[in-house]
Amino acid sequence: RTARRTLALPLDLLPAPSIMAGVSERRSSPAAPPSPKRAASDADIAALPPPAPPLGIPNCAGDVLRLANYAARVAEGVAAGPNDDLMLFTANGQPTDNLAKAMANMAAVEIGPARPREGLIRTAVAQLRRMLAEPTKPAAADTRRESPGGKQAGP
Repeated sequence: RTARRTLALPLDLLPAPSIMAGVSERRSSPAAPPSPKRAASDADIAALPPPAPPLGIPNCAGDVLRLANYAARVAEGVAAGPNDDLMLFTANGQPTDNLAKAMANMAAVEIGPARPREGLIRTAVAQLRRMLAEPTKPAAADTRRESPGGKQAGP
């Protein structure tokens, strides 16, 4: 059972921003500008009920299951199971193709349908390989150039 507090003033919430097409709230009319708020006084704060005492020992069983599911998803297509070596790096520290697979799996869990393109992950792993192979060589300059229309041209 959780403690509920009623607010003296109603909250004037703004619509959630859209970070992906089709994911934000839709409103039939434009949102009204937020009303001016007054700062809570010491008397307002003192009038609030005391916080509820903790209810025994916290149960983390849900977290254990959530983390086990996450580990299993990361290991998909990389290793036989989440307790096996994912072999993300070679003995000399170079990233393997398994690193790209694990990163794609992690992105699928973390950001779902907005996952990055596979080419982006593979390019990142390839850049890491180059950086580790030649640590003293400066990063390669971007060989793409801008075309007259403002679009990127090149590889």
